[in-house]
Amino acid sequence: MIARATDADDFDVRPYHVGMRRIEPAINLLYVVAMLFAISARGSAAEPPSDPRTDKYKVAMDQMSQDPEASFNALTDLAKELKADLQLHTDDVPLRRLLGNVHVALGNCQRSGTGGAADPDAARQEYEAAIAADAKAVPAFFYLGVLAMDAKQPEEAITQFQKAVSLDPDLLPARNNLGQVLQTLGRNTEALIQFNEAHRLAPEDWKIIRKQIQCAQAAGKLAERDAARADIFKLDAAGKVDSTRYCCEQFKVNGVEVIAYEVFKPKAPEHIHYAFILLRPGDGQKHDRLSVGSLDSTVEGMRQLGELKADERLYHLDGYLAAGGHDTYCFFETEPTYETVRPIVQSILEGKTVPVSGIRPGVGGKIGATSGPTITIQPEASPPDK
Repeated sequence: MIARATDADDFDVRPYHVGMRRIEPAINLLYVVAMLFAISARGSAAEPPSDPRTDKYKVAMDQMSQDPEASFNALTDLAKELKADLQLHTDDVPLRRLLGNVHVALGNCQRSGTGGAADPDAARQEYEAAIAADAKAVPAFFYLGVLAMDAKQPEEAITQFQKAVSLDPDLLPARNNLGQVLQTLGRNTEALIQFNEAHRLAPEDWKIIRKQIQCAQAAGKLAERDAARADIFKLDAAGKVDSTRYCCEQFKVNGVEVIAYEVFKPKAPEHIHYAFILLRPGDGQKHDRLSVGSLDSTVEGMRQLGELKADERLYHLDGYLAAGGHDTYCFFETEPTYETVRPIVQSILEGKTVPVSGIRPGVGGKIGATSGPTITIQPEASPPDK
């Protein structure tokens, strides 16, 4: 009676996969230019006075998107010129700051492979040269952190991002990436602090709120999680979320990575409320899925039989196999909370809870069915905040 619901591939797991994945997009030249100008402006106590060298820098940066190789060469020449000038004017702070910005720009070119293959080591040398020229070169610390993330060196990334936010507490990309690294290491309470700061800076960025929810859930701070959940649902109601769902938790059970989603507005005919994508080594592009839904055809049939009132729905926890097949594990008389569903999902993955019914493809394309007794689970009260 329960039909196959939305295929698991409709839930894109790629942005939420647990691992060393920075929030900032992959480096590209337009991104380099935008980020460098934004961070450099924030990281400087005062802008260097307008002079021919500053103008050369701005021209080279403006040229980056159209002719990156020419821009790279111009920045290289400018760095040589500034170094020569600093030998004569060693205490010229604006000049040092400008040289620092030039080195950061060159480092980003090396990272992105402008004019050739990407060279992280050369990029690192440029960032370190920027810091040597200007000890408050916020962009250099930020990009050293990004390099460390790329190299899967989380502790080094934390050190560099912490230096960046110590110099500029309102630097959103550094807050985001610092939170991401801490979350990856399982330091969820510390990560939550960073995402709370990021939310302060960008209160309508639903992807930051998503991270608040994940970290609060993992840290057992359920009151904070629920407050963040209310925020993200308000943004969705206001049309400010460009997704039908959000990742509310990432966890592991018996070596299986679980990516849990909550759907903002469950839609007919499946009315899926929660989905748990199961990532196993070697799965490829197809993944098994567990989900909680309320199928219209099932509900209508039960209403016709008098088993449900007109304003009642039956909810069910089902498993959908990437290889084909469907299992039903349990039913809920009212819409279940996440606290009700999650332990059942964990029990299923631990092999403690088995299906009450199932369907598997049979020989010759026929469907063979197995069934068992159905069970009904009443919703449980949410546990208190820890």
